Amino acid sequence: MSVDLSGEITAIATAALALFAIVTAAFAILAFRKQSQEVRDQAEMLMVQSAQLAEQQKLGQKQTEVLELQASELRESLDERKRESEQRRSAQASRAYLALENFGATTGIRVVNTSDQPIYDAWVISESADGQHFMSKPVGTVMPGGDFRIDADKFFTGVDGFDPPDSPSSSATQPASNGGAWARMAP
Repeated sequence: MSVDLSGEITAIATAALALFAIVTAAFAILAFRKQSQEVRDQAEMLMVQSAQLAEQQKLGQKQTEVLELQASELRESLDERKRESEQRRSAQASRAYLALENFGATTGIRVVNTSDQPIYDAWVISESADGQHFMSKPVGTVMPGGDFRIDADKFFTGVDGFDPPDSPSSSATQPASNGGAWARMAP
């Protein structure tokens, strides 16, 4: 009986191992199927992401075109503003006057601002007929409607309005109220 019992135990153990192997194989097949499905899902996600990336690239190109157009329009607008500013400055300059006036023994320089904007940091510079003597005098701000006289030696024959020599726009011009520069020669 011991031989039969050992055979039966061996048979039962073999059957249990076979059953365990079948269950293991079933779980392996299920795991393989699940992994295969996940791989297919990831492949689909990659395709969707690729399509989204292509769409984003197209959108980025369109945005770049729009931004370039906006930049161009902004440059044109800035140029237009500069032109308008120059026109306003020119209009203001045409309404500000410097005149050389003789009153017997004295000569005066008359400064008149008939524009409706103040003129900031104005200077009056006059020159003698022989070009060897100069008079440079800061006038400061000439308010709208400003009309005043500066005494000068009678040998001065010409007069200009200028920036002060150390001004940011140092040139032979006079700054207008909007920061631009201009000059007006006395007749």
